[in-house]
Amino acid sequence: MTSKKRRQRGSRTHGGGTHKNRRGAGNRGGRGRAGRDKHEMHNYPSREKHGFKRPETAQEDVLEVRIQTLDEDAALYAADGLAEEEGDGYRFDAREAVEDGFDADVVKVLAGGQVRQELH
Repeated sequence: MTSKKRRQRGSRTHGGGTHKNRRGAGNRGGRGRAGRDKHEMHNYPSREKHGFKRPETAQEDVLEVRIQTLDEDAALYAADGLAEEEGDGYRFDAREAVEDGFDADVVKVLAGGQVRQELH
């Protein structure tokens, strides 16, 4: 495919309309970010406030614990009475593994790392 430069050889204005349009910045609506509040408004994000703030009572208190941490500390939880040995794994509540776990609305168990034993 030929380049744009080669295609426009001999066309006098090279796609810029009439010769008058190449003077100054008026044909392109100004320079830089000119007109961002008027004729270029659709190209820029709104500068006004948007959204809302959720009330504290509606927000959930979420704690997180990695599954690899649970796997590594399962024997310690069993020794403390927080977990039960079951077959070749352990059964326990994730809320007990996190500090203040019962005070939180949600305790998330995050993936990541290696799990070497069964966890229930």
